[in-house]
Amino acid sequence: MPPPPTAALSSSSSLCLFPFSSYSSPKKTQLGFCPSFPFTRLTNVTPTRRLMTCSAVSIEKETLISHRPHSFLRETDGLDDGSVRSRFQRIIMEVQDSVCGALEAVDGAGKFKEDAWMRPGGGGGISRVLQDGDVFEKAGVNISVVYGVMPPEAYRVAKANVTDQKPGPVPFFAAGISSVLHPKNPFAPTLHFNYRYFETDAPK
Repeated sequence: MPPPPTAALSSSSSLCLFPFSSYSSPKKTQLGFCPSFPFTRLTNVTPTRRLMTCSAVSIEKETLISHRPHSFLRETDGLDDGSVRSRFQRIIMEVQDSVCGALEAVDGAGKFKEDAWMRPGGGGGISRVLQDGDVFEKAGVNISVVYGVMPPEAYRVAKANVTDQKPGPVPFFAAGISSVLHPKNPFAPTLHFNYRYFETDAPK
């Protein structure tokens, strides 16, 4: 029997609601998961556990870019016109700057390294990681603003009302900020937070 799957994500990985990574066990069970931080790991997963079943979608490879853009939004998303999408993007960018500045001040020695990336299907994000500081062994604060289409099966999983269905691929927009902090002190707790915005086209 093969060893249980382990997912290790690079520092450029982002908060992504879609697409899902997938894993097929010997019994063809598919495990969909949504990475939310660079060192998210799945361990000791066995086919006997209760898993969320969904259609597998090949995960898109992120492309690192040399500098962070002013916006990850498309012109049709409103950019800086006060739309919900542009306001949320501005909020998470400001929160990322604020949280990273506060953590560097607390740590005293560590500095965040930044990677900006683009997603082929649409959008991108900014990943920041502080490592081997005086207070934090590793800390990350990541944002993403992504859009594209998801399969009908994933749409049904995301909806509370099972009768609310749409045929064919469903357009979506997702943005958020996610953080995990690992202090060096073994008696200090690991901290994690997410703040997310997600929307799809309204069903006809």
